[in-house]
Amino acid sequence: MTNFPTIQYHSLKDILNVLQEDEQQEDIHVYFKQEIISENPFRSDNNGIMLLTRGKLKMQIDFEEYIIQENDVVFFSPESIIHIIKIIEHVQCISIVFSEDFTLKTLWNYSDICFGPYKTRELF
Repeated sequence: MTNFPTIQYHSLKDILNVLQEDEQQEDIHVYFKQEIISENPFRSDNNGIMLLTRGKLKMQIDFEEYIIQENDVVFFSPESIIHIIKIIEHVQCISIVFSEDFTLKTLWNYSDICFGPYKTRELF
């Protein structure tokens, strides 16, 4: 019988607490930290985009293993199970985390632009 690690759950507020940062704006936060939020597999209640600006790491996303290196972009959803397995080279990243509410508001505004008086192909 295989023992699977417990998957932790981190809200945006939990993540900000670990990073010792104040909330920047409701529903979205941008940070430039090097800390690893958790050494254990975890989920969050938000979407995220991470740009690795330096270094290399081995991680699992939904139990699939990846090597993430400089200039790679990783997208996370609230359903994603994230596990940092190993820091291979010193890591720096820029991360943007945002709530489902932010996503819905942004998509609503996007549809106003793209499906209003002008169609997307007419804008570009």
